Amino acid sequence: MSYNPEIPRNRYDNYGDREWTRLERDAHGELLYHVHSDILKRYIKPSDSVIEIGAGSGRYTKDIVKMCKELTVADISPHQIEFNKAKMKELGLYDRIEEFLILDVVNMSTIESESFDCVVCVGGVINYLLDKEQDGIEEML
Repeated sequence: MSYNPEIPRNRYDNYGDREWTRLERDAHGELLYHVHSDILKRYIKPSDSVIEIGAGSGRYTKDIVKMCKELTVADISPHQIEFNKAKMKELGLYDRIEEFLILDVVNMSTIESESFDCVVCVGGVINYLLDKEQDGIEEML
């Protein structure tokens, strides 16, 4: 099966605001959230410039922005980026975010190489890349 960026874009545009509550629905989701948060705390330094790829609704954005010097948020879904912006405004964190980008991880040519100290990619982003998985990983690195 070949990668088609329209598939994840449409899925998350249509999934809408449910992405924000996905990790609160059951014990498994809560465990995932806490495990990922602990890993992020271990590796993100206060002096880091971070890009969060596949940021979705902002469930981790709200934590990452407090851990680093500057944060750029990226997602393939315009709806998720808009929801993320709204959530960050609601939480008083919007002004701490450097930039919000609609971005396909397979083509990050608009971002200068090595412009971030840390790349965060939590969730299903790599799973959606199919035959372009290696391309996406190389773009992130």
